Amino acid sequence: GMISSCVNPGKPNAVCQYKEAPKVGLTVINKPDCRTCDTNSVVNSLKKEFPGLVVSNLNFPGENAEKIISEFELKYLPVYLLDKKIEKEQTFEKLKQNLELKGEHYFFNPQVAGIGYFLHRQKIADRIDVFLSLFNKNSGELLDTLKEFTPEVHFLTIEDGDSFASPGGKMEVEEYLRAVCVQKYYPGFFYNYISCRAKNPDTSWWNDCLLNVDVTAVKTCAQSQEGKNLLKENITLNRELEIANGPTYLLDNEEIFGSVKVPKKEEFRKILKR
Repeated sequence: GMISSCVNPGKPNAVCQYKEAPKVGLTVINKPDCRTCDTNSVVNSLKKEFPGLVVSNLNFPGENAEKIISEFELKYLPVYLLDKKIEKEQTFEKLKQNLELKGEHYFFNPQVAGIGYFLHRQKIADRIDVFLSLFNKNSGELLDTLKEFTPEVHFLTIEDGDSFASPGGKMEVEEYLRAVCVQKYYPGFFYNYISCRAKNPDTSWWNDCLLNVDVTAVKTCAQSQEGKNLLKENITLNRELEIANGPTYLLDNEEIFGSVKVPKKEEFRKILKR
């Protein structure tokens, strides 16, 4: 809670001088039972920038939290509201690009602070959605890890006119078109198919991952409007939640988090059991 400075630096009579840091209020709105809403890293980071930070916590659901959520039409948690007086702080200019002024408070940009919980969504117990690219080098291992949890799989691609765009180009888009067609015509083979393809996406021998079935229906579907419609349906939730990177996980249709490395099954079970 103090700000230090050096008086007479580099001289025999150099001395440290301290003064009390100006008080800056931070209100954090969170859901106590949210498994993915960790606020410690953001709060600790702000304390480094504002030594006089005074933190108040509001729990959702709760009257005060709900009033703020309604007033500012918020759609996510956690929420971080900083007093407008931070404008007088020296570090304000450095953080300004990550803040949005609403009324008498600055809201921390959720793209920087992170989102753990979506408000106003219907809870679907035990549902798991995963958003990923089959062309990510870890996707094969990830799909093997998640298999026992039976996730709904959404591919990371976006609509581009009458077609789609993906970082892997046309080859990646064609893979997703085949995958959604496999899901429609051979749903029992779908998960094993995408796991197989994710382990070696660069090969064109995709039908080697779909043995003992007639692939004609899949090929016809993938090359027609039917495949495009199925892929549009597959990425509907991506657009709705503005998810562009992965792997990203949505739990119970409400809680969201991402991972850099492939989580172990035990780690994933621990998250689900919290």
